[in-house]
Amino acid sequence: MSGPVETMLPAPRGLSVSGFGRMQLRILFLVLLLYVIDGIDTQVLSVAVSTLAQDWGLPLSSFGTAMAAGYAGSAAGALLGGLLGDRFGRKPTAVGGAVLFGLATLVMAFLHTPGQLAVIRFIAGLGLGGCLPPVLALLTETMPKARHGLVVSFAMLCHPLGISLTGLAGMTILPAFGWQMLFIVAGLLPIAAAAILLAALPESPAYLIRFPGKAKQLEDLLRKLDMPAPEPPAADREEGKAGKYRFGLLFAPGERARVVSLLTAFFFAYLAMTMVLSWLPALLSSAGFSQKVAGTALFIWSIAGIGGIFFAGLLTGKYGVGRVLRGHLAGGAAALILLAITLPTPDHGYPPVYFYGLIAIGGYMLNGTLTSLYALATASFSSVVRASGIGLSATMGRVGAILGALTGAQALGLLGTQGFFSLVAGSVLLALAALIAGRRPGL
Repeated sequence: MSGPVETMLPAPRGLSVSGFGRMQLRILFLVLLLYVIDGIDTQVLSVAVSTLAQDWGLPLSSFGTAMAAGYAGSAAGALLGGLLGDRFGRKPTAVGGAVLFGLATLVMAFLHTPGQLAVIRFIAGLGLGGCLPPVLALLTETMPKARHGLVVSFAMLCHPLGISLTGLAGMTILPAFGWQMLFIVAGLLPIAAAAILLAALPESPAYLIRFPGKAKQLEDLLRKLDMPAPEPPAADREEGKAGKYRFGLLFAPGERARVVSLLTAFFFAYLAMTMVLSWLPALLSSAGFSQKVAGTALFIWSIAGIGGIFFAGLLTGKYGVGRVLRGHLAGGAAALILLAITLPTPDHGYPPVYFYGLIAIGGYMLNGTLTSLYALATASFSSVVRASGIGLSATMGRVGAILGALTGAQALGLLGTQGFFSLVAGSVLLALAALIAGRRPGL
């Protein structure tokens, strides 16, 4: 974020250098490892819940509150983790978040009721959501500026990788050792990762520069990162106040409209994405398509989305994050509108290339949108509130995701298939309109 905040706290010049060094590669590996493990723990209850319900003699519906509690905790944790990451440092917040969700997941192996599970799952969600904003801030603050979009896309890809690994682990562990062992393994992984992060992950130079007493630590880190010295602090900053943090700096004068536009875009983009992911198979089945067609459509959406995540990261380095983001939103809206207008029916047949092609374009564009949104968030805030800005953005996105999951069925029932796709397209267009309204020069 430009303006008075940046004047008060300049960012290091060295963050614009090109090329990865040894330390950057180490940081990248550690952050991606945490994203994979976060994906594992995000999905672990979903994988175990059927076996858990059988052992406890309860219907699956009894675990709905526990499932929702995890998402609610994650939404709250993203904001809390961002605040703590700016106030106390990216590294300790990330380590603390990993320990929290690791311990909570371990405790889940010894619970006996869905109510207990809901409480502990909420606590685990706080850690799950809380460790990611500070490490994403740290990642972009130690990487070449031209590669920010690319490293964000790597991080975004690692989360679904962790989700996939949970399914594979469940296939192996559940039949042989039961759901307790799955929770134990999923709990030990983040605790082990926290120990590795504590030993090997440096603090962000953009955080260290705020504290004159950490000058030696900053100098040593910049040498390892092979970065030039950062700009000196402003002359009028008082000793001992360099590290002052206030949440209100997120909404500094002249920046409020831009921040609100970014948060609005996160909300509507995640609302649209979650409505599709949660309800696309049911939507197609209710329209008369076979289970095979419905499953294939979701598979194509997801596979195309992987490409969207990766190539969005590449394109942001070449064309700028704002241009790429607006292009992805416009392309996604166009594909969804075409689906709403021309969605075929099983009775009249449908051209698979056209139908699945639109599904692929939608998945590619919307997944690329989410990657670009996070890249935009890392570029939109001063280093003094960057983790908070990322956390607040993520929280708004997760609120939109929760709303999308809850309201998708009602939208489908009231509006039908075409109306459903029109509503999703409208959400995407609202995200695009918000970004255009709050457009920042150079982004």
